Amino acid sequence: MSINKYKAYKNRARPQRPPLLLTEWGMVLQLLCQAIIITTISVLWHISNTNNGLVTVGDNPDPSFDSKGFHPPPILSSSIVWATVPAWIVSAYSSLWSAMLDSLKKVYLLLELEKEHQKPLPGIEQFMQFWERHFRHQSPQSQPTPRTRGSTIEKTLLLDYGEWPVMNGFRAMRAGHVLLGICLLLRAALWTAGGLTAAIFATTLVPSETPATLFTNKGFDEYLGWDEGNGSGNSSVTPAFDIVSATVLRSGDNYPWTTDTHSFLPFVPVSKDFRGNYTFDTEAYSTNLDCTIATEDDLVKIGGIRLDLEAGDDLDSAQIQFGFKDKGCDVDKWFTLTNNTLQYARTWATDCGLRSGRARFGMFVGVYDASERFHLSNLTVVTCRPLIYKSNVTLEMSFLNDTVTPKVIKFSETSKQQFWPFFVSTWLRNIPRYSLFDPTIYNDMDSFSRLVVGHASREATLDTLPDEQNIANSFNIIFAALFANFVTLEGYSSAQSREVAGTMSRLRLRLFVVKSAALATVVILAVTFVTTVILAVHLHRNRHIISLPEDTSISSRQSNFAQCLRYEFQRTGNLKYLRQAIELLTKAKKSSSSTTSHIRAKILGNLSMALNLRYESLGTISDLLEAIQISSAALKIDGLETEALVYPVILSSLASHHQYYHQAFPDSDSIDSAISLAELAAEALKDNPIQWSSETAQDELVKKAIRYLEQSTTVQNLDQSLLAMQTDFWSRLLHEKYRGLGSQNQDLLTTAISKATAAVEASSELQDNRTDF
Repeated sequence: MSINKYKAYKNRARPQRPPLLLTEWGMVLQLLCQAIIITTISVLWHISNTNNGLVTVGDNPDPSFDSKGFHPPPILSSSIVWATVPAWIVSAYSSLWSAMLDSLKKVYLLLELEKEHQKPLPGIEQFMQFWERHFRHQSPQSQPTPRTRGSTIEKTLLLDYGEWPVMNGFRAMRAGHVLLGICLLLRAALWTAGGLTAAIFATTLVPSETPATLFTNKGFDEYLGWDEGNGSGNSSVTPAFDIVSATVLRSGDNYPWTTDTHSFLPFVPVSKDFRGNYTFDTEAYSTNLDCTIATEDDLVKIGGIRLDLEAGDDLDSAQIQFGFKDKGCDVDKWFTLTNNTLQYARTWATDCGLRSGRARFGMFVGVYDASERFHLSNLTVVTCRPLIYKSNVTLEMSFLNDTVTPKVIKFSETSKQQFWPFFVSTWLRNIPRYSLFDPTIYNDMDSFSRLVVGHASREATLDTLPDEQNIANSFNIIFAALFANFVTLEGYSSAQSREVAGTMSRLRLRLFVVKSAALATVVILAVTFVTTVILAVHLHRNRHIISLPEDTSISSRQSNFAQCLRYEFQRTGNLKYLRQAIELLTKAKKSSSSTTSHIRAKILGNLSMALNLRYESLGTISDLLEAIQISSAALKIDGLETEALVYPVILSSLASHHQYYHQAFPDSDSIDSAISLAELAAEALKDNPIQWSSETAQDELVKKAIRYLEQSTTVQNLDQSLLAMQTDFWSRLLHEKYRGLGSQNQDLLTTAISKATAAVEASSELQDNRTDF
């Protein structure tokens, strides 16, 4: 009793487990991967948008080559980290999706064949009824077509999709496999997402601010070091003239800690890693001019000009004198004019009282013309009151290569007060004394006036004097620049060290999430997530189909196909069918090790009969011997005696094989074996007789076969040989039904004749198959 139970348990029909990726855990794995990728991209985009980037990327050194060879940049600091790795991740997931899709295509045939037993998704039937009722309008004469839930040949035989994912997705949906078609399209979309993620990150330079400390050991010295005995070497204006000529007139870079208008007290960053832009509070010194412009007519009206001629002079020498009062300050200056000097531009300075502004600084410009009243044409006189300022400013400086030559970026004044440094009066008086002698030019100009005329005329040469307004504007610009550069060069002396707090702004390479690429990737994965949920529900509701018993395995299907080929050989005599049947049965034998004993014995029995048929046709003894060996192996399978349909057939086949062997090699042992096997087969059939179907059941099967054949022959682009075979089989079934009804139904006979005629016409187009019908 217990032995029989063990055998029954061992030979039970084990359930066919669906592929791992189509199980509940496989679907959970898909959903988990999708959710992780979607969440990661969304979180990274939020962080990137909120914090002006994800992380700071280190400087990526360029590749180099030297005597030691080629030096590539470090892998971890290159774009492979944020470009290639995300693409690898999404590509790896797309491979997981493709593996699941391959499993789904294999299972979808079972789902389609068992469509009558499928459980549709919740709400699908109600939606289809609503659609039929409201959106599908039929004419009053047309009859509604009954909708069947069964499958068709078109939807089962055409499930072999090729290698074109986009086109095959639409083909699948057109054939009614909507869910499979969407999955095929999503595979192509996931391939695209793999490329999108390579561009999902990008780097750019972003300013970032950190606290910083700067110090200085200098301070503004209004005495220029005279109180310490160093003033004689710290009061030359020549370097300042050179800088103004290079920066203001020739558009060169400003001197460190200087602009065209201001000089700033210098500070130095405390940190050794000083490169960056620093913003801090410091002092600034600048000047402005309150000017009055006068022409010859203006001076004549106030009596402020006079010309004294010197008699008997070959140079026609004359003294031009300016004497007038400017806002309470007396100006009295004179200059010599000669006929060998063509142009005049001379600077002058004079001291004034405290109430009138301490000093005046000015210049006159004119062209020598002896015919004029004052021997000068285009005479212009500029008189200015200097205004000196000390300001508290917020300054932004750029420290690049060193701390000695920083560049001013911008500044803003927070407070400003006027004052008069001690050195200014002497400094003003000395400016007119600086002059550059040029023996090739017939001009009388000092260094300051030469800069003013050059700036006002916008020309490298000084051949043409500009008008009075341009001279006045340039006079103010040159004076402000000269004062600022002089203070930077000479105005700051050693002082007690002090520190100031500021901020350091540096352009850092930051990693950002590209919104367009991220959004496209998230949309693709979101659609994939929804589709996966629907697919998971669909597979769960129809798990009774994809977990069919194991006799639906590949070995059983190969055996059934081989049997059809064997019958085709018996009908046509074409050895090609028999050879294909033996090959299929041999493959089925190799793959049947894990099937039940019933299926394995059935496959071995079919293979032995096929080999025996080839022996009958070709006389190959090796086929007969192999048939005997395989049938004997089938009889040794445990529990075969309980199989009423398989056991007696194998016994009978083995008896027939021994009979053929006796005919080829006559001996008593082989014929005795054949007789004993035949007796065993008869006893097995007596104990377990075969239950034949009733005529009613046969008629029902014939009706179903005719209906399925009618559906199959309506498939478009059906192969001509398959169409001929199906139509021929249809006619034979109709004839069989006609005979079963007593040859009374003339319509059945007429239809059978028409189908036979169609089969002959279809086969007439096939040169190799004309004799088959």
